[in-house]
Amino acid sequence: MAGIMVLCVRNKSNDAKLNCLRFASIFGICGFIGLPMIQSLISGQECVGEATIYCAVMISVFNILTW
Repeated sequence: MAGIMVLCVRNKSNDAKLNCLRFASIFGICGFIGLPMIQSLISGQECVGEATIYCAVMISVFNILTW
């Protein structure tokens, strides 16, 4: 996503709206894609529930810190 944003938004100015757009586009999808990706990567093992909980806690802390 970072590469796509570099290609789409090549403005060199330090505009606050563009910086916010870049940040939201790059880091905003971690919860939407992160949890299903973790569940699919660890699908055959016993620790699927634990990995999902750890991932959800990490995403919650990340969201609080970025807010």
